[in-house]
Amino acid sequence: ENVARMLHLDIGTALRRLYSGEVEEGLQSQKQSTWMLFSAVDHLNIAFEMKKCSNEDAGREGELSQEKLREEYINLAALNLEAGEKAISLAAFSPATDYLSKGVELLRFSNCTWTTTTETTSANQNNDHYNLILKLHTELASTLYVVGQMNECQNVSNIVLDNANTLEEKFRCYLNIMACLKAGGKLEDSVEVGIDFLSQLGEPFSLKPSKMKLASEARATRKLLAKYEDDQLLNLPDCTNECKGMAVYVLGMLFGPMVHLNHKGALDYLRLRSVRLTVKYGVCDASALAYAYYGSHLVSSKNIDLEGGHRYGKIALRLLDRLDSTELKSRTILLSNFLIVHWKEPLPKTLDRLMDGYDVGMLNGDIEMAFTCAGIYLQHFYYCGLPLQSAVKDIREYCGQMKEYQQNKELRQAQPLWQTMLNLMGEASHPTILTGDAMDQDVFESGNIGVIVMTSYRMQLAYYFGDYELAETCMKTLRPQSGGFTAPYFQVARRFFFALISLGLARKESSAKQCKAYLKQAKADIEWIKERVSKGGINCLHKLMILEAELHSFTKQKDIRQLYDKAIMTANRNGFKQDNALANELAGVFCLESYDLYWATFYLERACWTYNQWGAFGKVNQLKVKYPDILDKDKGEGGNSSRGKLNLGRTSGASTGSNHLGRRRFSSKLSATHKSLSDSIRRLSISSVGSDV
Repeated sequence: ENVARMLHLDIGTALRRLYSGEVEEGLQSQKQSTWMLFSAVDHLNIAFEMKKCSNEDAGREGELSQEKLREEYINLAALNLEAGEKAISLAAFSPATDYLSKGVELLRFSNCTWTTTTETTSANQNNDHYNLILKLHTELASTLYVVGQMNECQNVSNIVLDNANTLEEKFRCYLNIMACLKAGGKLEDSVEVGIDFLSQLGEPFSLKPSKMKLASEARATRKLLAKYEDDQLLNLPDCTNECKGMAVYVLGMLFGPMVHLNHKGALDYLRLRSVRLTVKYGVCDASALAYAYYGSHLVSSKNIDLEGGHRYGKIALRLLDRLDSTELKSRTILLSNFLIVHWKEPLPKTLDRLMDGYDVGMLNGDIEMAFTCAGIYLQHFYYCGLPLQSAVKDIREYCGQMKEYQQNKELRQAQPLWQTMLNLMGEASHPTILTGDAMDQDVFESGNIGVIVMTSYRMQLAYYFGDYELAETCMKTLRPQSGGFTAPYFQVARRFFFALISLGLARKESSAKQCKAYLKQAKADIEWIKERVSKGGINCLHKLMILEAELHSFTKQKDIRQLYDKAIMTANRNGFKQDNALANELAGVFCLESYDLYWATFYLERACWTYNQWGAFGKVNQLKVKYPDILDKDKGEGGNSSRGKLNLGRTSGASTGSNHLGRRRFSSKLSATHKSLSDSIRRLSISSVGSDV
């Protein structure tokens, strides 16, 4: 065993000398250099493990003084840090964690701690040791988060917070703790940690700012920004105040939890504060986020400014290119496309960009934002009316990755959407209960995160399948949650269903007073959508046209069918297949109530065909059961019984590859890349020498 240890030690030492250029045979390529580094560290780590497990002091190490041994172990810890950083640059986070953990262990074994000094250690050496300890622990905490070891990440981060000297040194570990708490669904705790750190940075933050304070901040921010053109905002000087730069960054990390906790006033305060800090103190790594936040503020404020919001969204992306920083790229892409871009550009355009955000996040270890981008991608895929079969396949892979990386918050956001798709496809025991392959509704309701999301999708299912009592219950739960954060596209869909449900309830109501109340609710929701259409919200137009046709159907005017036709044409032209199908269904019901059997049959058959193209086979079957005399099962083109016979043409063929109709599909390729890179690095030294020498 001692011979084997000495052989590993000699090989590792020789490889390290080659890697560091101590001998003339230099390396011929970057690939050789990387191989040499990993191989040297692996051999030296094996020698260290064998030494640690042996009680013998034989061989070369036995002849060395304790101080010399300590120095060798510290040098090996530094080499493990270098190997860990190289593995991180290759997105091989699992072996990076192993190298960094070994480095920390070597420091402990050499009695080199945060406060250790010796008579023979100079001030410069002691400072080098402190920096080595700090960097090993900080990098280890970050990689532990990436590989899903949340408790260990928090433990290592707390060690840094207890021992580091400056706020700059503690910064990344505060972010790690916030991210771990958020991933575990502890949003209040995550916000509390962030606000505490902001106070230390000299930027105290209130979760309940007064209306007067918000109005004053908004006026001051508008006045400040009015002085600058786009190019001036992009070319502000760099921020030299480290505390202010870190404050902008932390404000950015607080945004997501505050959205889920529905802190409306605090959200507005955050967005205004972050952009003012950027303009006042200069550009930092998080300034692109600040512009994106301000853009989202403009599109969701009382005085809606979709054009202004789109402008600041574009400034954010341009600044991101100028900074050439990948650290916050995934987050900035997410915010721009989730909150801003969809108001002025077709919703399908966000899909490729969100996949870019996923790719960048996975490659740079921003796992939370990577999976959030993927989650919003799937949400937009659903609202675009693209085939449910494709989306179900993608979301199954996505949720599997969520479990693997322990991103529980994002998992609970995605599961209700997955089960909703299955219900629409007829692959659940009950169409309005979210229990099946994706989740168990009863178990899910006992948690906190994702319950509102679940309620929103249940409301949609209740409307699709005609359960107005459930739809109204869900709507009453959701209304208080829908007044604050209005920037995402799902808020448009939510208001759309609010209006549809209110109109449906009014149609069924026998009491004139109650009918009038429902119509008043519906008109308020229609006005909400109409205001955004008037400001240029292009993805809202067809929904507004459907609602106006439904509202006018109460008047029994002769031209109502033409209103439905215009809505159907607009939804079809813009590619929203599910809304096209719904508009046909509503037109058919209107014609049926008007005793126009010919047109009722026409619209309802076309609704079945379009729902079937979307993949909503469960909805097709519901229509056939509800209207058996009109929708003859033998001649229909929908439902499970005819799935095999139906030729979906473009939809069927395009959904099987890596894209659909030119749009990229969600892929787990980068997650697999993490694993393959990790495996290849672990095999590197073994393939060169062998595991048992």
